[in-house]
Amino acid sequence: MPTSISGRWQSCFLVLKISAKFKKYQADIVKNETDLVNLNGQVKEMDVVKTLKSDIGRVKREVEELAKKTDELIVESNLDYRQIRLLFSKYLLEVINIKALLSIMINNSGNLEFEASLIDDKTGSKTSASKGNSYKQIMCICLDLAILSHYSNRSYFKFVYHDGSLESLDDRKKLNYIKLVRDLAKETGFQIIFTVIDSDLPYDAYGEKIEFEDSEIAIELTDESDSRRLYGFHF
Repeated sequence: MPTSISGRWQSCFLVLKISAKFKKYQADIVKNETDLVNLNGQVKEMDVVKTLKSDIGRVKREVEELAKKTDELIVESNLDYRQIRLLFSKYLLEVINIKALLSIMINNSGNLEFEASLIDDKTGSKTSASKGNSYKQIMCICLDLAILSHYSNRSYFKFVYHDGSLESLDDRKKLNYIKLVRDLAKETGFQIIFTVIDSDLPYDAYGEKIEFEDSEIAIELTDESDSRRLYGFHF
């Protein structure tokens, strides 16, 4: 009887021992499966990183190729660029009596950058005047006029529109600008359209306000009646 009981206890103990080992193995399997899933995820991430690096390399090569082609185009169109620079400087000198320099370069991203600077006649160095809003505006206007003038005998835009061209300029410069656009319109045939409010019209040397000819005025707007408003009504 004792031997039989002892054998049974030994059998139970063996079963418990095997069960504990089974649970441990089961836990190890779960852990290994989890580690495997994580490793698979890391492998996929590594594949994504490799793909991204490959794409970045390809894009960089394309940018370098485009920058090279841009350089070649600049060289090929150097004559056009030189003429536009000369016209730009000429028009600015006529309007504000200051020399200007237009330069073009390629930045680190492979994009074109234009830089326009006013030049001190005495020192030949760049001035800070080009950073002011009034001169920035007239410099942009003169660049537009220079481009249109240069291409006026080719298949290109035949008009330009500027809003508030006379703003922030003194009367002498306003008169110079009006003379320039009148001369260009006659010489090139393209239309130069700009808006101006009555208070921005300049006065001549005799104190008389400069008026545009009827043939030069496309539309005159006032608040006197709805018919003279921009949209023909008011709220």
